Amino acid sequence: MTFEFPREEKETLTVVHIVGLTPTERDGYLPMMWETTPTTEPTGTRWFHFNYIYRRGNWGLNKAAIFKSGDLKRLFDLYHEKTGIQFAP
Repeated sequence: MTFEFPREEKETLTVVHIVGLTPTERDGYLPMMWETTPTTEPTGTRWFHFNYIYRRGNWGLNKAAIFKSGDLKRLFDLYHEKTGIQFAP
């Protein structure tokens, strides 16, 4: 999947990994971390985006996600579990 990143000069990014925390029935908030790379350097720079979706809509995909500290740790732990790459915020 690729998308344009809104910068002064638009950059096309390729999604490498997406991990997210399970939303609760009560709030439907699904925070995610997207690992991306510019299509101009596919083996170089990695960028991380913190987005969310709310219920079944896509409104939050262009908004910053908000995390409690414990949830942010869970997200990085999930990223490590799925990718094998370890780093801490």
